[in-house]
Amino acid sequence: MLVDETELELNQLSERLELIEHSKSILEPWRHWLFDRVRALDPLRILELGSGSGALWSENLGRLGMRWEIVVSDLSEEKVAFCKQRIGPRRGFDFRTIDAHSIPYPDDSFDVVVADHLLQRIPDPELALREIRRVLRRGGKLLVSAIGKRNLMEMEWLVFSTFPYSELDSAFPESRRTFSLDTGVEFLRPYFHDIRLELFSDTLMVTDGEALVDSIYALNRLAGDQTIIREIDRERLRGSIDAILAQQGCVRIHRDAGLFTCG
Repeated sequence: MLVDETELELNQLSERLELIEHSKSILEPWRHWLFDRVRALDPLRILELGSGSGALWSENLGRLGMRWEIVVSDLSEEKVAFCKQRIGPRRGFDFRTIDAHSIPYPDDSFDVVVADHLLQRIPDPELALREIRRVLRRGGKLLVSAIGKRNLMEMEWLVFSTFPYSELDSAFPESRRTFSLDTGVEFLRPYFHDIRLELFSDTLMVTDGEALVDSIYALNRLAGDQTIIREIDRERLRGSIDAILAQQGCVRIHRDAGLFTCG
């Protein structure tokens, strides 16, 4: 199974960011927006890789197509079990533990594959894309979301303003070639000829200071030996956030995301 510590840390970051996902948003919720793009394709068989908490489906249960067959999958058995419990015994759902690098389905199995912020979190995006291309039917579509350079930049500002000598950029070393809004076409072009990008720029208004601190500390662990913020400085960071909350009522976090639709 192709999984490393970096992937696990990124998964933990994703889980913590979900704590602030429910903050008030200027636009419609991300998963409603994404679901609309799935529904517009009118698919019959759908595979979601890296489903996490299963929120794409649990938040849209009343809007499902009557004939849809949906495979909800994740690398983590615990997450798959949670998805199954959260969505419940509904017709058309199948829950599987799947490594995106080795999809256990024959060629031409699905009309749509969804990879929501997955390719930036796995060790070998190219191998996953080869597998996705294989299991897609002729005319099928991949919906793959990603983040851009401006995503969550206010979190970096909070660190730099509180600890001017921190090295937050080291959390994402330049040597690590990741899938993003900026590099996505480069990764996708060898496998798909029709690639369209739709941007989703939003601002979250975060009122939970502790959830925000937890999210920043998830970034901190990605730095490995380079410590961005010491644990003893946690309260100082929380103090900076609380001061903003007291003055402005929320911390505004810019989300720079988008969706590649590929066929």
